[in-house]
Amino acid sequence: MTAWNIAAIFLVAGVPSAAGFTALPKTAFAGVEASGTSKGAEQWVKARFEAGKALAERKVEAGSPGEAKWHKDIKALFDETIDWETMTRDALGTQWRSRTPKEKAEFSTLLREMIEASYQSKLRLAARGELKKPLELSIDWLPSPVLGSESTDDALVISADVRADRQKARLGFKVHRAKAGWRVIDVSIDDVSTVRTYRSQFRKLIAQEGFAGLLTRMRKKTEDIRSGRAELAP
Repeated sequence: MTAWNIAAIFLVAGVPSAAGFTALPKTAFAGVEASGTSKGAEQWVKARFEAGKALAERKVEAGSPGEAKWHKDIKALFDETIDWETMTRDALGTQWRSRTPKEKAEFSTLLREMIEASYQSKLRLAARGELKKPLELSIDWLPSPVLGSESTDDALVISADVRADRQKARLGFKVHRAKAGWRVIDVSIDDVSTVRTYRSQFRKLIAQEGFAGLLTRMRKKTEDIRSGRAELAP
């Protein structure tokens, strides 16, 4: 399963069971948004997790208005969690500066749609009870790094060891302070960065097919994910 799919399940459901939701007001996070310390970042990530668990408390029927609203609230939770602008710029790397405003806008839209299609496909299975639920699940949070000692540009990584039955992985959420508060700018599994992997793949595609070729590939990939013909890597 990809980093974003695991992150989606982590943030939205806590476990890959299914679900309905009770949307939480934004004020539920006011206490942790205000803290600029590494401890504040850890509390914020944990609050995201608790919000996801709350969204998973009620089941919904496949194809019902309730399922549609559930997906809408899931998207809202991700939009309040991810700094899309920073993550998009970092995923393109040095290529970002040489792109036109139109190219930047199209790339940003396509990358976001591709990631959203990936986690929505997995959550759709969860909502319909078609995603296997682990018999045992544990999440152990690691000690928070000290802001400034393990940070870059005021960013730091909040990590947790996740065990689901016999599988285990270390999830890392790279966060930084945006205007609206803490936001995720990268997700890693066992120290493999999603953004760095994207950047490497995009660089190769641009060298082989040009920037227009990359955009064409991204459009097709998104269509394939939505139709169930492909998954998003990493």
